[in-house]
Parts: sequence; C-alpha cells; structure tokens
Amino acid sequence: MLSIRLQRVGRSKQAYFRLILQEKTANPKSKNLELLGSYDPRTKVYVLKEDRIKYWLSQGAKATNTVHNMLIDKGILTGAKKKTASIVKPEVVAAEAAPVVAEATPANIETIPTETAPASPNLGEPVVEAAPVTAEVAAEKPAEVVTETKIEETPAPETPAV
Repeated sequence: MLSIRLQRVGRSKQAYFRLILQEKTANPKSKNLELLGSYDPRTKVYVLKEDRIKYWLSQGAKATNTVHNMLIDKGILTGAKKKTASIVKPEVVAAEAAPVVAEATPANIETIPTETAPASPNLGEPVVEAAPVTAEVAAEKPAEVVTETKIEETPAPETPAV
C-alpha cells in the first residue's frame, strides 16, 4: 500500500520536510517513488504539487494523519481532521498517577480516645498519656527502613622491600 508521508531532511535543529510517496512498510529515510512537495516548519512555507497529490490519492494512496491534516489546512482535501500522536511529558504522567489526598477537615478526621498508661511502680515518675491519633496520621506510609551494611576493610598484604 502506498503512503504519502513526511520525510525529515535538514541539519540538526533545522528541520525541513519533504512530502513523499512511498510504500507504507518502507523506511522513511529510504528511496521514495515520487517527491510531492516540501514543508519548512521554521518559515511555515509549503510547496505542494496539488495535482500529483490528488492523483495518488485517487489511485488509493493513503496520507498519514499529519499529512492529511496538512492537506485539509491547505484546501487540497476536505473533511474532518484526524487525531495525531502527541508527546506526553513525564511530569504530566506523574501528576496523573499520583494519588489524590483529601484535605483534613473536621468532618473527615477521626480522633481515637486517649489511653492512659498503667501506673508505674516508681511513684516519683508521672503517668504518660498517649497522644490522640488522627486518621490522617494513621493513613501515612511507614517510614522506609534503611539498612546499613558494614564493609570490612582488609589490610593490603605487605610486600617485602627489594
């Protein structure tokens, strides 16, 4: 199946695209059947061979979504635009994956009744009461346990002086 697609040419950070006709399974950087136009994204200049594009579309060639939308913008095709792939930024994905934590309001905070410790055998020490625990504190994850590994240093063997 033939495909009308963009082929990136130009130097690094100075993109320039060719509109080419090519077999759909072929590598976009490989040889093409026909050059149908070009597009410079820096200056927004389009050079399109409208008659050849219409001819190949009538012969059954399919335009990629980006090329299809570009041809609609330029008036060569009519119809609705197609969805194209978009780049998802990592911080957006992380924000969507982060759990939503409800804010603490008096309505959603539960207090646990305080407990008194049994009287200590030493009469001189005061009785310590447990602090009230809120649902917010109880829902927190336990602290990560960091284990330390000791590395034993072995002395280097002494070499006799020669």
